[in-house]
Amino acid sequence: MVNNKNISQYYYRNEDGIVVYKIESCKWLQDGNLKKSFRCYSKDKKGEWINDFKSIEPVLYMLPSVIKSIKNNETIIYVEDEKSADALKNMGFTATTTFGGLKSFNKFSKNYAQQIKRANLIIFPNNSNHSKQYSKTVYNSFKSCCKSIGIINLPDLKENMSIAEWINNGVTPELIENLITGADLIEKNTNYNSPIHVEDGCYYKNYKGRKIFITNFIIEAKYIIISLYEELIKCELKLCNSNHVVERTFTPQDFNDALSFKKAVNSFALVFNGSNSDLQHIKAKISSDTTNIINGVSYEGFHKLNKKWFFVDNDSAVSEELYHNSSAIVLEDFREAHSNLLEFSCITKEELQILAPSLFNFNDLSVTATLIPYLCGLFLKGKLEHIGIKYNHLLIEGQSGSGKSQTLENIAAPLLGYRGNILDASTCTNFAFTKLASSSNFLPLIIDEYKPKKIGTYRVNLISNIMRNSYDAHKTIKGTQNLGKNIEFIPRSSVILCGEMGITETANIERSLKIFLSTSNLNKDTKNHFTNLKENSLLLSKLGNSLLMGGLKMSEENLKATYDMFFKKFSGDNIHNERIKQSITNALLGLALLLEIFENLGLNFKEASGYSSKDIETALKASVIKELLEDNTKSKSVVDISLEAFNRMAANGNLVRGADYDCTKDSDGDKVLRLNYTVFYDRFLKYCKDHNLDIEVLTLGSFKKQISKMSYCKFYNKPTCFHVANTFNGTKKTFRAAVLVVDNLKENNIDVDFMIE
Repeated sequence: MVNNKNISQYYYRNEDGIVVYKIESCKWLQDGNLKKSFRCYSKDKKGEWINDFKSIEPVLYMLPSVIKSIKNNETIIYVEDEKSADALKNMGFTATTTFGGLKSFNKFSKNYAQQIKRANLIIFPNNSNHSKQYSKTVYNSFKSCCKSIGIINLPDLKENMSIAEWINNGVTPELIENLITGADLIEKNTNYNSPIHVEDGCYYKNYKGRKIFITNFIIEAKYIIISLYEELIKCELKLCNSNHVVERTFTPQDFNDALSFKKAVNSFALVFNGSNSDLQHIKAKISSDTTNIINGVSYEGFHKLNKKWFFVDNDSAVSEELYHNSSAIVLEDFREAHSNLLEFSCITKEELQILAPSLFNFNDLSVTATLIPYLCGLFLKGKLEHIGIKYNHLLIEGQSGSGKSQTLENIAAPLLGYRGNILDASTCTNFAFTKLASSSNFLPLIIDEYKPKKIGTYRVNLISNIMRNSYDAHKTIKGTQNLGKNIEFIPRSSVILCGEMGITETANIERSLKIFLSTSNLNKDTKNHFTNLKENSLLLSKLGNSLLMGGLKMSEENLKATYDMFFKKFSGDNIHNERIKQSITNALLGLALLLEIFENLGLNFKEASGYSSKDIETALKASVIKELLEDNTKSKSVVDISLEAFNRMAANGNLVRGADYDCTKDSDGDKVLRLNYTVFYDRFLKYCKDHNLDIEVLTLGSFKKQISKMSYCKFYNKPTCFHVANTFNGTKKTFRAAVLVVDNLKENNIDVDFMIE
C-alpha cells in the first residue's frame, strides 16, 4: 500500500543567480517502508521545464551564497540534502549540497571542486554508514582545493536522522556555531600553515624562538586575475599605523627575489627586510587568503567565457543574462580603446521618443540609412566574427563644412560610448594603429582628416594595411626591446575613415560601406534634427547601452539564421560582389537590432522615426550602388580603373590613336579596343606619378595577367600592327596587344568613351 507522496522542489542557481535546473524530491511510505526518488528538470530553448539534464553544467546548491561566503572568509557547511541546507540557511548559516547523492557527486566532483575553491568547509554527515562514506568522499574530493576542511560528528543525531530533522528537535544556532568554531573534527585539513604572521599591521616571522621583523606593511589581495598570458594578483599594500594604502598588481615573478619585489612595490614608505624564502611564504599566504578569481582578457568587447557571452570593459563585465559582475576585466597592459556604455542605463520609451524623429533625418536618407545601421551592427560584430562572418569598414567622404567630423563626434561617439580622441590620420604611427586596433572587437578605429596628398604615401599605406589586417584578423608580430618573447597583436577593430578624399584601393573599397556628405544636404530641418541629437548625447549613450544588451542577448543561432535570411535577399539582385553583399547584410542586422529595441519598448518604428524598415533598406542599397559601386553592379578592379586612366591619357593627348591604341571591328564583327600596352605602359606609370593619380598601379607583367582574366578581354598578347613612334608614313610594326570587346566594357560601366568613339 502506497501513502500520499510528499513532493518538494529545489532550485539550483549559477554564479549569476540564474536558475539553471531544479530537483524534484519525492518521499512516500510503501508497506511501512520509507521510499525516496528524485528527478532533475532543465529548461528548453522556450524556457519550459523538461525532464533532461544532459546540457546542464552541475552547480552547488545556493552557489551565489557560497561564492559570497568564500569572498568573506566565512565557514560553509556541506550537508547531504537540500532540505537540510535550507534549514541551516534559515538559521543564518551558509550551507550547500549537490543533487543525486554519492553516485552523482562522484560523476561531477571536478565541477564542484572548482566552485568550492578556497573555501572554509565543514561537512555535517547524517548518522548512517552510507552518509559517513559520502562525507569521506566529499572530504577527499575537496581537501586539495579548500583553504580548510573538516568533518564533524553531530551530537544527539539519531541513526538515519537528517540534519533538518536534527535541527527541528530544538538545536540552536549557538550550538552549531560552537560546533563549527570549537568542536573536535573527525578529520581536519588546512592547506597552508605559514611561518609568517601579522602583528600590528606588519609581517613577522618566528625564527629560533625570536620574532623577526619583515615588513612595515601588509598585503591584502583584492582578486587574482587568470589569463592566457600570466597569472596576476591585484593587492592593497597597507602601511602599519597609517591610513596610507597603495594599490599594486603583482606577477608571480615579482616574488622570486627581494630585488624584484622591491622594484614591484616601488615606494619610499614601504620597507621589506626579509629573505627570498619569506617572499614565497608571503605569496602563498596572500594567494590562499584570496577567493575572488576573475578572468583577464586582452581586449575590450565581446567574449565567450565558459560557454557564455560577456561584454568586458576595463573594470567589469556583463553577462548574456544581463547580470553585471566582476568576473572578467581587461588586463592593464592591453587597455587602449574604451567604451563607457556600461556606466549608463538602458533607454526608456519616453527617451527614445525624443531621439527617434532625428535618427534618420539629421542628414540625407542616403547617409543616415547607411551610418545608423552600420553603427548598430557593431554591437553584433564580436558574435558575427565568432561564427565566421567578417565585419566591414565605413568610409565617410564629403566637402569641407559638410559636417563629417561633427557627425563622428556628436552621433557616432556617444552612441558607441567612445571615450578618447578621434585619431588624426597625419599623426599616427604603425605601432599606435596596431595596438589600438587590437584593443577592442567592438569599438571601431575612427580616423579623421584623411588627406592622401598631405599625409603621404607612408601613412596611406599604414591605413590601408590596418584596414586589410583588421578585416581579415591577420596577426602582427612586434619584437621587444630586451629581445625577449615577441608580442603578438591581432587587429580586431573595424575602421571608420573620414576625409574630403577617399581611398582608391579596390580591395579595401570592397571591404567597406561608403557615405558622401554634402553641404547641399544641410538645411533648416536637418540642422534642427542634428542639434536634437547633439543636445541629447546622454540619450544616445543610453540607446547604445540598450543596443549592447540586445546584442548580448541575441543567440548565435538566431544571429546566423537572421544573417542568412538577409543575405538570401540578394539572390537575383543587381549587386554581385560577395563582400559588398556581406557589408549590406551586416548593416541590415544592425537595423534589425534597432527595430527590436523599438518593439520591446512598444514603439512603432515608422510612426516614431518617419520611415519604415523597408524605406531604410531601400535607401541603404541605393546608397551602396551610387557611392560604392558608382552606379555599377560590382566594384571596379585595378584593371578597370587603369583602363579609365588610359582613357584620360588619350583625352589629354598622352596616348595616340593608331600608335598606342585603336578601335575597330574584328573578323568576328565585334567592335574591339586594341591596346598597345608594350609601348605605352611605362608612360602610364610616369603619368600617374606626375599627375598624382591616387590609384593602385600594377607592374606590366601583373597587368597582363589580370587583364587576361577579365570578362571583356577577348585576347591578350595578340600580335597586332600599330604605327611606330608616332609616325604615320605607313610604317607599321607588330606588337603584342590586348583586345577588348567594347560592348562588354560598356556592360561593366568602364569609362573608355574617348578611345572608342
